Amino acid sequence: MEKINNNLVNKIKKYLKNGKRPLIIVISGVNGAGKTTLAFHISNILEIKQRVNLGAIVKTLIAMKPKNKDFAKMNNYFLPLSEKEIQKQSLIISKATNSMIKKYDEGGVSCIIEGVQLLTRYLDSRAIHFHIVVNDVKKYKKQLKNSDTRNPRNVTDNEFTNLLKVNEILKTEMNFPTVYLLDNSESINAIINKVLKDIIINLNLK
Repeated sequence: MEKINNNLVNKIKKYLKNGKRPLIIVISGVNGAGKTTLAFHISNILEIKQRVNLGAIVKTLIAMKPKNKDFAKMNNYFLPLSEKEIQKQSLIISKATNSMIKKYDEGGVSCIIEGVQLLTRYLDSRAIHFHIVVNDVKKYKKQLKNSDTRNPRNVTDNEFTNLLKVNEILKTEMNFPTVYLLDNSESINAIINKVLKDIIINLNLK
């Protein structure tokens, strides 16, 4: 298996130690694509203590508008969603996400934010956006089943088809030069190394 490139890790850690600007990473992708796993590894490797998941984003939305009952449903992407619905929900989720990005940036705190769908067009440009694309369907199905060992997901064929449709819509929506695409068919170490390289490119580190 490919090894983690420690040279890249050290360059980014040096940047973080200098404390000029915090490193804010956003990770998006369909359910079970590996967002949480990637966020866990990157936070450990770069020693970034602050991590925020979709659950925290939804709680922020509920706090902002407690009477809106639709926010609690945003963590369930087993339902069929149209391109219009995805854009609408992404815009709502991004409002809470951008609030967090602003808070962490102004506070000088590095963090990793992961959410099911976060479209680049709606995100604060102070964050570096990574999106995991499902290209290996067999691997994805296995990942999805094992993504929560405490509460294994029994996804029906229809639900899985819906998830793949959402994946395709998101992939099309991520056609921006400011978003870095990650391929789920690659090993976790290969994905991590790509993230590290893209961070260095984005920050213009030498």
